[in-house]
Amino acid sequence: MQNDYLIIGNCFIFEIIENKLHKSKNVLNMEINKKFKIYDNKTSLEASKAKFENYEWNFYDESGNKINIDDFRIAVTGGFDIKPIMYTIENYNNLDEKIIKELDEDVSEKGFKLYADRLKKIEFDFDDDGTKEKICTMSNFLFGEKGGKNYLFLEKSNTVTDKLIDFDTHLFHVIELLKIGKKTYVVVLKSLGDPITYKDDNLFIYTVQNNKIIECKFE
Repeated sequence: MQNDYLIIGNCFIFEIIENKLHKSKNVLNMEINKKFKIYDNKTSLEASKAKFENYEWNFYDESGNKINIDDFRIAVTGGFDIKPIMYTIENYNNLDEKIIKELDEDVSEKGFKLYADRLKKIEFDFDDDGTKEKICTMSNFLFGEKGGKNYLFLEKSNTVTDKLIDFDTHLFHVIELLKIGKKTYVVVLKSLGDPITYKDDNLFIYTVQNNKIIECKFE
């Protein structure tokens, strides 16, 4: 029995085995002959086949005709209950100065400007408690220089409730917000700066539980 699949954006794909996501790496020239439901921002379409060609996913109908899709958010097979959620990304405003200096107390003027320029915020009620959280990314990392920091943090009621700090080269960049089942919301990030390839090694998925950022583990 063939497994089901979840495609996020144009390159990232997971196999769905027993309702768990498993990374799929060997996708070059991959062809999946299963019915897909494809979601964009407004509608959903159906396809009978997906094929990875020229470093992007193409979808085909039952007659083998290519379906014209300018952009899609996710595509999924089977009965896996997952849908994209509408969201907006906010940039830095003056109220964020306090948060940045609280997270990095020793930040320099140059580092602060990098944080401010790169700060991205998604506001959403991730845990369904009636109060919206903000999941945020920022970085002062510069290629070729040491000492940069990359942050993923959660803000609620103007207070940072959790943070992850990466000292490597992961410049987190939000690419999707999804709802799995009835109550689980996940944010999908990739590490900005790495070229998008047919591998998904630079993909990260997090959920929010009890005011904490929880990384979704893959097998």
